[in-house]
Amino acid sequence: MFKMDDIDLVFERDAITAVANKAIELKTGARGLRTILEERMLDVMYSCHFEDDIKKITITADFINKKSKPIIEKIGEKSKKDKKKTA
Repeated sequence: MFKMDDIDLVFERDAITAVANKAIELKTGARGLRTILEERMLDVMYSCHFEDDIKKITITADFINKKSKPIIEKIGEKSKKDKKKTA
């Protein structure tokens, strides 16, 4: 869905680990991975359709653990890595 909207979806390594840990915690195994991701990503998937200027969404462990929102990079904004290079 994100690719259809020209949005790059990136999962940080810690986010993938957090999803796996949740599946272990819930004792759902691999079948629970999809459910966990769908539950966390639902709002992001639908809200991004209404914003034409999103170019990248980064999923973090804090987002998976309901401690923060995903990192959304909009067209024309520099990423944190780009800002460090120019500083």
